[in-house]
Amino acid sequence: MTSAHQSKPDRHDRLRILSEDVAITMLACASTDEVLWHLARNVVAKMGFDDVVIYMLDTERQSLTQRAAFGNKNPSEYEILDPIVIPLGQGIVGRVALTGESELITDTSTHPEYIVDDEVRLSELAVPMSVGGEVIGVIDSEHPDRGFYTEQDQQILSAIASIGATKISQTLAVEALRVERSQLSDGIEERTADLVAANRQLAQANKLKDEFLASMSHELRTPLNTVLGMSEALTEGVFGLLTPEQAESVGLIHESGTHLLSLINDILDLHKIERGRVKLDLHLCSIHETCASAVRMIRKKAEDKGLKFDFRDDSAAAIAVLDSRRVKQALINLLNNAVKFTPEGGSIGLCISLTRENNNELINFEVWDSGIGIPKTEIKNLFVPFQQIDSGLSRAHEGTGLGLVITKRLVELHDRTIRLESDEGQGTRVTLKFPLINHA
Repeated sequence: MTSAHQSKPDRHDRLRILSEDVAITMLACASTDEVLWHLARNVVAKMGFDDVVIYMLDTERQSLTQRAAFGNKNPSEYEILDPIVIPLGQGIVGRVALTGESELITDTSTHPEYIVDDEVRLSELAVPMSVGGEVIGVIDSEHPDRGFYTEQDQQILSAIASIGATKISQTLAVEALRVERSQLSDGIEERTADLVAANRQLAQANKLKDEFLASMSHELRTPLNTVLGMSEALTEGVFGLLTPEQAESVGLIHESGTHLLSLINDILDLHKIERGRVKLDLHLCSIHETCASAVRMIRKKAEDKGLKFDFRDDSAAAIAVLDSRRVKQALINLLNNAVKFTPEGGSIGLCISLTRENNNELINFEVWDSGIGIPKTEIKNLFVPFQQIDSGLSRAHEGTGLGLVITKRLVELHDRTIRLESDEGQGTRVTLKFPLINHA
């Protein structure tokens, strides 16, 4: 049972909930049930609401069924206590599903159509989950106090419902595709026709995913760029000097906005790579210049954290055929991880050296740190999207767990491999090897 006095998050926290928990983290959900429970337990619950129930519409039966919940209706994990079915058009929830319009009820005692579920509550907020103008479900929240919900609550919950509905439409398409494939009957002509239809649906699902990512990129980047620009202007004193407390708050806003923007960029980069949309620009490049550029971008971050940064180049002015921009991106990802997972007072470094294997001269990039290290049992998860190592210190750091995944993909685009050596408490060393063309 939840507390009846949860505090509502402020505007900044709501932006983080909408961008991280909805637009980004929800991408990892693979099924409709995962999306629904993620919305109920990990998203709407963070809005400071005590009771949330998500209904899905059954168009054949013209009714709504409770599919996920948070609060008294959710006594244990992924369970709804006495789920009810509401006919379309009946009660506040049924009316929202029928009209496609959200409703904010400040006093349910004055609404005879109010349906009592597990107990009487005096405030109710119900918003539709719609895709292409068609309602597929309803998010409903109730509270024991009159006038609990505000118009801002209504707006943010509507945004969550809209994004969630788009994701659910994708999972429904994929689930329908799986069902159709499992039901393909014998017969070459019939199987061929079914496969063509299934592939068309898969292409449509991929298109929806592309559109979702493109939309989220635009919808999140636009306000984030405004937040970052305004916070920079405030910090620079454009609108007057800030007090130390104000400067600290504005700095937190800018830091959080920058973090969210990097998460969005990681998601989009990985999506482009996995869809084969990243093409290498191979050319002769200076190894030292490529690495020095990456070091310049990371050194200050390391020094601000009190880390010793060791950059050693033993490549003797080596030249290699690489996509220097993508190699620099991979090195920056590795160095960022080194900074993030190395406690204050530790050391990180980048070493460039020449080796010979099977009569081939190679250039080695080694990024190392003296940080928390990685348990042997967790190394297998490092190159899985949205995974992070399972240790108390690492979980104190935010992120999608995509840095190493993107680095591995970029290295593989060069037809090379990545080697990682680590042990818990002993730091980490990551090695990339590329063919050498020439050196002085």
